[in-house]
Amino acid sequence: MSETVTELLEKLERLHHSDSRDYPLALSLAESLARQAGNTALKGIACYHQGEALENMGRFREAEERLLRGMRYAERSRDGATQLLIADVLGKVYYTLGQPNTALRWWGRGLELALDQESLPSYINIYIGIGGVYMLYGMYSESLRHHLTALDYSLELDDPYLQLKLHIWLGSDYNLQSEYRKALEHLDIARPFLARLPAGSETTEVWMHSGNAWWGLGETDKAGQAYQEAMILARRYSVRWCLSPCLQGLARIRQHNGDLDGAFRLASEALETAQANAAMYQELKSLALLASIEEARGRAREALDFYEAHARLNISMAQERNSNMLEASTLRKIHRMETRMRLLKTEQERQRLQEESIRQQAEHLAEKQSLLAINQAKSEFLAMISHEIRTPLTGVIGMLRLARKQKELTATTRGQLDTGLESAELLLDIINDILDTSKMEAGKLQLETIPFDLHKVIGQVVNLLQPRAQAKGIAFVVDTRYLPQVYYLGDPVRMRQILFNLLGNAIKFTDQGQVTLTAHTDHTLVKFSIADTGIGMDEQARSHLFRKFEQADTSTTRRFGGTGLGLAISHGLIQLMQGSIGVTSAPGEGTTFRVELPLAVTETPQDSLDRGDDTPLLTHQLRVLYAEDVPTNQLLVQTLLGEMGMDIVVVDNGLQALEALARDDFDLVLMDWRMPIMDGMTAVRHLRKGGMPGITVRDPAIFTVALTANASEREQEAGSSAGLDDYLIKPLDPEALQRTLLRAISYQLGRGRSLPLLTLQRTSQSDPPPQEAWLTAIGTLGVNVSAALPRLNFNTRRYSSWLKRFFLEQKSLFEQLASHPRASQPLLERVHAMRGVAGTLGLDELFRLATTLEQALRRQDEHIQYQAIVHCFERLQEQIQSVLPDPEADTSAQCAQLQQLPQGLEGELDALRQALDSNSLRARRQLEALLQQNPQLQALLQPLADALGKLDYPGARAALQLLLANQETTS
Repeated sequence: MSETVTELLEKLERLHHSDSRDYPLALSLAESLARQAGNTALKGIACYHQGEALENMGRFREAEERLLRGMRYAERSRDGATQLLIADVLGKVYYTLGQPNTALRWWGRGLELALDQESLPSYINIYIGIGGVYMLYGMYSESLRHHLTALDYSLELDDPYLQLKLHIWLGSDYNLQSEYRKALEHLDIARPFLARLPAGSETTEVWMHSGNAWWGLGETDKAGQAYQEAMILARRYSVRWCLSPCLQGLARIRQHNGDLDGAFRLASEALETAQANAAMYQELKSLALLASIEEARGRAREALDFYEAHARLNISMAQERNSNMLEASTLRKIHRMETRMRLLKTEQERQRLQEESIRQQAEHLAEKQSLLAINQAKSEFLAMISHEIRTPLTGVIGMLRLARKQKELTATTRGQLDTGLESAELLLDIINDILDTSKMEAGKLQLETIPFDLHKVIGQVVNLLQPRAQAKGIAFVVDTRYLPQVYYLGDPVRMRQILFNLLGNAIKFTDQGQVTLTAHTDHTLVKFSIADTGIGMDEQARSHLFRKFEQADTSTTRRFGGTGLGLAISHGLIQLMQGSIGVTSAPGEGTTFRVELPLAVTETPQDSLDRGDDTPLLTHQLRVLYAEDVPTNQLLVQTLLGEMGMDIVVVDNGLQALEALARDDFDLVLMDWRMPIMDGMTAVRHLRKGGMPGITVRDPAIFTVALTANASEREQEAGSSAGLDDYLIKPLDPEALQRTLLRAISYQLGRGRSLPLLTLQRTSQSDPPPQEAWLTAIGTLGVNVSAALPRLNFNTRRYSSWLKRFFLEQKSLFEQLASHPRASQPLLERVHAMRGVAGTLGLDELFRLATTLEQALRRQDEHIQYQAIVHCFERLQEQIQSVLPDPEADTSAQCAQLQQLPQGLEGELDALRQALDSNSLRARRQLEALLQQNPQLQALLQPLADALGKLDYPGARAALQLLLANQETTS
């Protein structure tokens, strides 16, 4: 008795989620479903199941035919869900058949369908395949970055199947980059998923990629066992496409062990399997392996035949690849759809949050309106009275000033006038404070936004208050060493008022010791610290410090005078500037106010050019291609260019650079001089000639700059003759980089190129470092901190992280040097790369020793001395790592006691709030970084972390708002 359509569909669904994943059975059931399908929708579903089974069995041409037929049925029935499933599998089929643009077109359509259906798992699943296209073109680093990004998304979704697939892809990525240990790490992470998922094909892939990794590490026995296990699974689950790579691996092992006949049999079987599956890339590898085996057997004629077959296929594939260069329009379309999906998700959650906010506001509206009316009436009354007093008082002050200028006054009369004038001016200050308070409460106080010199403003305040400090016999210390000489956008008058109030208060309440003003920048914030050694305050006084008309107690008012408005006004002005103010104090121990203001750096006005700042600001964005094989250098330049507003693409060698220049448009090329596969000099020569066979660059006249640790006169002459426009020397100087960018902008604009305008200029020297103890400590060890920090845009966390990374990554090199190796080209390249990174990080002694060693290796000296550089590395590693900040430091005692947020986290919390407002996935990473640096906050931030763990952005925002509200209540 034949099965019904419903029974067939149920069986196919169960089989899809079973451990066996019996693809021949799935194909048989799907064919039965196709015979019984009574409408176009069912026919489309049947064709999908047939195509998916055939694709997993390696029968790609048959899969293509069924899937295309199914797509026509699904389009006719307007079945979007089936169209999405078919588009995904068609992308896989064309990817395996070596047709990347066709694969991308189908995957692009799949992304669009996933967006329409709001299916994020399907979206990411297709995104994974798109990353594989980069691998197909040999762009292994791009493939790796793509899959790491996709892994972040899958972790946010907590989807085990997507995580399994991505760890397998990453195992393949790292194998192709010869990072076999990392490949095994990801494959080991994948194994627990296999135990609880129906993943026959994936289990086969894990064993196959494990075999490749063990082979790369020289563990032939483990590699052989992995390949054998993969072949058993491939036959069990009909995963035919895995057979050829496994047979090749076993053949290589036989060849390595001297069994050439056995190797030949296995390689021949690998070739037949690849040809049967139409897998050209595996066919190419099999031919190369057979040629190598025949050559080892002494069969020159047969080896030549295989080599010729390999060459013919390779040429055919190269022609196919060149005729199918990745279509920029398709990639741009995919990018637009990614952006559209993020915006759609953000808008939905924003609307939900807005509705919740409106509901809450409605509950408190009546009470709020009543309070506002009372405050408004009070403020209007005070403003009216103050204005009526201010007008005649201004006349009194004017007359007193004129009277003081009379020459015939007696000393007594002049003293009386001085006293009267001082009292009148004090009264005017009080009235002005009252007017400012009223304006702020009424929302009528407007801030200016003009360029101003903050150093000049500070100088004006200091000049006014210095006599007061001198009269009391206290020291007045001003430290602006780490405040850059730039212009900021803001209100200089109100800035002066804030500093005058805070410093005036500090001097007023200090009878001995000193008052200290410190100003510096940290990222996008300008930070002030006003510290005194005065009377201090207890907790009760601090709790109402920023309320109007209040001081610590009545005795304070009687002794020191004042209205108690200065701090309230400063607090209000700082809030209007979107800044923050905090205070720490104790009775008898003085007081410290901390102010943070988000003041944007702006262009220097014309009248300030005499300051000597002769580096113009960047005005346009460039699309930069950077070729560099050292990951740390890639990260450094990518970070600097990103912070300068540039758009950057990174490749690993000169050949990849030429391929990128043939594929897309750029405005500037930064080319490292020494790279594997193709060095910078060779790449520049090909670039100026228009490319090389099979690769035609779009713009042979593009502005091109060498970035290298060595720039001898001979090298510069050779570079100029090859067609270089400029040189940059490692360690990279951000100002030199900025000047080079300006030259490139001028060059491209002069050619008539249209460049995007930069709306916000970030100067490379705008963020001086905070004075952290570990920076001082490594400075005493001989590290050139003052040179290194500007290269890292004064990001001290990044500096600490990269120092740790440097010692970890270079450990194997120095272990090799300790064994006194002979000079070789690979060793020279490793030392050259290490030298550049050491210079960037300010390790000057190591940089100098590496320079000497590199010269000796280049000369191929017989007896090279390695002891000095090895000892230097070991000493620096031990000393520096002992003082670097440890994010894992045990702070359990603090965790138990901490009941509210400490001072100094306003910037981090504001960045977290902004990420939550935009529903960005980076919010989770920012929270993790905050907890890593401040583990004592774990309990306080746990509700926020719980909400983020479920991607509940509104809940996370509410948790953060509640926490901040509680802090304000208890402060």
